[in-house]
Amino acid sequence: MPARGRHMPLSAYAIGILLVVALAAAGFSMLRAPVSVDAARIDRGPVVLDIADEGVIRVRDMYLVSAPAAGRLTRVEVRPGDRVRRGQVLARIGPAPSAPLDARAARELEALITAAQARLAEALSASSLAQHDLDRATRLAERGIASPAALERATAAAQAAEAAVAARRAELTRARAGLSAAGVGAGGVVVAAPVRGVVLQVMQESEAIVAPGAPILALGDPAQIEAVGEFLSQDAVRIPAGAPAMIEDWGGQALRGTVERVEPFARLEVSALGVEEQRANVIVRFDDPEAAAALGHGYQVTVRVMAGGEAAALRVPIEALVRDAQGWAVFRVEGGRARRARVELGEASGPHRPVLAGLADGEEVVVFPPPSLRDGERVRVTPP
Repeated sequence: MPARGRHMPLSAYAIGILLVVALAAAGFSMLRAPVSVDAARIDRGPVVLDIADEGVIRVRDMYLVSAPAAGRLTRVEVRPGDRVRRGQVLARIGPAPSAPLDARAARELEALITAAQARLAEALSASSLAQHDLDRATRLAERGIASPAALERATAAAQAAEAAVAARRAELTRARAGLSAAGVGAGGVVVAAPVRGVVLQVMQESEAIVAPGAPILALGDPAQIEAVGEFLSQDAVRIPAGAPAMIEDWGGQALRGTVERVEPFARLEVSALGVEEQRANVIVRFDDPEAAAALGHGYQVTVRVMAGGEAAALRVPIEALVRDAQGWAVFRVEGGRARRARVELGEASGPHRPVLAGLADGEEVVVFPPPSLRDGERVRVTPP
């Protein structure tokens, strides 16, 4: 019988095929041309954390001049931008005219006047009689005929009659006042400037009937202005008093300022997208108020606050950062190959981020890494 040949196990064939494929892949990678990339070195330098949001300009001390009483306000002659002195008369408020009466109400008032006149005539007659009785009691008392008690009663009756006459006269005056239509009287209440300043806004320019407390105009000093940044509450808590700030997007060059205070009260606002937000005011004073002379109360600006930073932080360019599900990473250039490395970053804004862990000073990293770049792939750094 012919001898049977030996057969290799199937697993040995599989291992051999895998070895061939691996050797072929390694050879292909050795033959593949290196990827041209740009690189930058990790160094130390300044990093800044700034926070920006919308804001407005406002006069530091604004005075709202209101109507001290109800009545007819005369026309306000001052205009926005006019300078006024303390105590200067801005307007006058006179009595408001009475409402016109209809025929029925007029007849009722006329009847009241007639009744008041009749009661006054009756009181005058009673007063005359009481005075006559008092005179007679006085003469009799002088002769010793009338007793002192009778004289006292007559005196009290005469005084009561005089008081009744005064009351009836007041009733008649009140009835006549209700019938007459009062016009604007002379004099009235004077509306004066409480402080020296500039008219910022005139709310009620024309003559009109005003209620007590109705706003008439606003006064202030345009040279004493400040910027109010409306920041999200989670950003406001990171802003310290005394932090440097920039006032931007107002129509001129950015102006420097300093955070004076962060108000401790936040308010609820709804954004244009319908999102509810808690916002707090950050007050910024200008370092050079004269440079902000063109700004006025209510002007819209952007407030940028430098909330933090370091002068010599270990930093990486943001162009070198790669984001994935595990966090941030970079491609280090080591021996002509790109090695993916995890990094831990701090907060900052601008072209760099502070490195907390994962990189060392002087290491070279790939900037703008192509999406096809893989860990361990050969690279060639393009000269700057």
